[in-house]
Order: sequence, then structure tokens, then C-alpha cells
Amino acid sequence: MEFRMEAICQEVPETPAVEQEVERGFKSPIRLLTRFFRKSQQKWKKKALERRAKIKGLEHKVREIDMSRAGWKNKAQQLEADKKSLEERLRQVEAERARVQTQMEELASKKV
Repeated sequence: MEFRMEAICQEVPETPAVEQEVERGFKSPIRLLTRFFRKSQQKWKKKALERRAKIKGLEHKVREIDMSRAGWKNKAQQLEADKKSLEERLRQVEAERARVQTQMEELASKKV
């Protein structure tokens, strides 16, 4: 025989018919069973709420970490792009320097 917790936890009038029906399924008195099931349900609800709060906190933490990771990734990509641009600029400046150096050497050799 299956009993629903809500039905058991409700206030049951003390009638012999109800007591007999309940006693067939359980050996303990109904007043003790209702108290036990009510406390059990309250504990279960409390644990469920605590777990839900913990899950929510962990989900929030994961979102923050993902956002942080995305920010660092964007920053790293921007720095990599800046590095490539500076390396290209450095090559251009070195090429210009080499060209000016050869021109100076040519002018110096013509003066002599």
C-alpha cells in the first residue's frame, strides 16, 4: 500500500476507521508518523534549498570565470595584433635605416 506524504502529514482526525487503515500500513502510531514525516519533509526541503543555492552560486562563478577568460583572450589577441603591427613597423624602419645608411656610404665615397 502506497501513502502520499501530503496525505500522511495532514491533520488526521482521531477516528477508529482512520487509525485502522493507517495501522495496516505502519506499525507506529499516526501521531508519531505525521511528526516524523513532517520533520523529514522539512529537512529534505531545507537540503534541497541549500543545494539549489550552492548550484546557483557555482553557476554564477562559472559565468564570471567565462567572462574573465573571454576578456583575457580578447586582450591577448589585441596584444598579439599590436605586436605584429609593431614588428612590421620595425621591419619598415630597419629597411629605411639600411637604405639611408647605404646612401650615406655612397655620399661619403663620392666625397673622398
